[in-house]
Amino acid sequence: MDAATRLADAHPAFAANKEVEQALWKPCFYRRIEDFRRRIRKYATAAQTDRNVREHFARVSSEFQQFLTESAAFYAHLRDVFASWLQTSQDDIDAIVRCRQSLHHCYVFLGDLARYRELHSQKAKKNFAAAEALYHRALAVLPENGNPHNQLAVLATYVEAETVAVYRYCRSLLTSQPFTTAEENLALLFERSRQRPLAAPITFTSSSPSSKEKSAFLKSYLHRLTRMHGILFALSSPRGSPTASRSNSESSMPVYPRDMEAVLFKDMRTLLHAGVIGDALLLKIVVTNIFCIIRASDSRSQSSPLEDALRLSIRTITSVMEFLLDNLDIKPTAAANGKAPKDPALSAFRLVGPVTVFYDYLELHPDMLEQLEQLLVHRQKKLYSDVATSNQGTGADQFASVFLETLTKLVNHARVRGLYAPLVGGAGRNSDEVPSAISEQQHLLKESLELRGFAPLEQDEVKSTWQDEWALQTSATGANSASQVTPLADAEAAKVRAWKLYHFACYLCNGYEGNPLLFCGASGQFTTSPVVGKENTQQDNGTQQAFASLNLGFLSSESSNQQQTQPLGNGYSVGTGVDEDDDFDDEVIVFQPSPGLRGMSENQSTKLYGIRSSFGFASWWKCLQPSSSESDLTCR
Repeated sequence: MDAATRLADAHPAFAANKEVEQALWKPCFYRRIEDFRRRIRKYATAAQTDRNVREHFARVSSEFQQFLTESAAFYAHLRDVFASWLQTSQDDIDAIVRCRQSLHHCYVFLGDLARYRELHSQKAKKNFAAAEALYHRALAVLPENGNPHNQLAVLATYVEAETVAVYRYCRSLLTSQPFTTAEENLALLFERSRQRPLAAPITFTSSSPSSKEKSAFLKSYLHRLTRMHGILFALSSPRGSPTASRSNSESSMPVYPRDMEAVLFKDMRTLLHAGVIGDALLLKIVVTNIFCIIRASDSRSQSSPLEDALRLSIRTITSVMEFLLDNLDIKPTAAANGKAPKDPALSAFRLVGPVTVFYDYLELHPDMLEQLEQLLVHRQKKLYSDVATSNQGTGADQFASVFLETLTKLVNHARVRGLYAPLVGGAGRNSDEVPSAISEQQHLLKESLELRGFAPLEQDEVKSTWQDEWALQTSATGANSASQVTPLADAEAAKVRAWKLYHFACYLCNGYEGNPLLFCGASGQFTTSPVVGKENTQQDNGTQQAFASLNLGFLSSESSNQQQTQPLGNGYSVGTGVDEDDDFDDEVIVFQPSPGLRGMSENQSTKLYGIRSSFGFASWWKCLQPSSSESDLTCR
């Protein structure tokens, strides 16, 4: 190790080119770590009754901790050498790339060493904050590498943060450099979840549930959600593959539970109105849903659940938009101490971030919209033929039309338009130009910072700006500090997110070739019905005039309606807003593991064309429309 240290000190670029840190890890460090862990496991049980064994166990544990400390010092030195060289080097792009990779490796190895140190410590409460921070630093240096996400998932399993673990395994696989072992780890996690019995459905017993009741409700909801994600994962796996569930490989295929889906969204609406599901948790759910769509679309299995995966994602987004509409119509209530009134819409509007992430995915992968339309045409043909006996399908069957109707209502809402109208200005609906305020700020959104390196949202023609910005923040003095980049404040972020809603609505109008899914009238209002007798130029001029006359403040309370309390049927009511005192969704994975887990080992773009069928777009679209009146939308 001394020779490697001297080499790195004298020639950092050469040491990185030879991958010194990687070459030494397995033979000099990992094998000794595994030997120590094997000996510790061997003596752990007997140490409780035999004094001699207990003394030997204590000595081996002490030696292990000392070895981990010395190993961490070695890799910390290499980290500082590589980081310093990156800060001063301005040429030789190949050398910079190799040095960044070496720096990334150092952070991963330092995270592993910190994880082992904490896992095998004698502390009653384990705290993996140090390891977590180091893995995040590795992601900051090389976001496109999936290894740190896998390690963060392992940390989450230590504390039974199942949803976080699933999300991190999915992120590990959805990178340009995926960590392939994460797929098997994810399959094992889903299998363990499948073997755990589902808790009975939970309902709130009062209109003001306690934090304990909220936590229990959320835990029940997330377990059901993981169970459904696991079924989608199994259905997308080839029969007999290592990632297929046991039931899948033994002749009985799992069945996607539509009844559980109904319960899931009933619970989700309740949790949203209780303020339990925040933007961080929702982003994890949206990303996992996208993973299920991608896996199903890539699957060659005859049981590929693409339709179910699409419906799960669409209904999730629709539920959030419906909740947002409820909050936008609530007037802020004055605080008892005379302070400025709290606007529940300000907190709730953070949820638009994950919603627009899904919209970005659909825009970059229009084949998913086309696939959705094809699935619906087949279904709507059957509903159309059964119209004599059934006026319209179930809510689940009508998920696409409900999704589009809810999107138009949200984008048309005066308070939302007041956010994006100043950014649109006189550009007109057909302008392809992104406002400068958007291009300068959208990468500072909280969700954009979190999703660096997320392959489904990467664009080949757009160069990422994060590489030098984050990689060169890894100095010796601030190596373990949090990212220096500050996300946009809520007020500014709300404007950017509102514009992204508007942009997606415009995309559904005319962003691709073929039949549009939305239409925009002369008033600038979006609608699901086509306009008759209006020229495009008139529509564009009307849109510009409508925006020019619209000048509302941030989530202006003047445009909101009187608050209305609506019972949800489970003891909780709409109108309570978001409880800012309870933060259930922040990714904290440093709690004490349960007794059963303390000894666990870690090893345990194509353009979208319109509907092309003899069924016809007009007939198909008529079948999609709900029977309720649409007088609140601009009709032509």
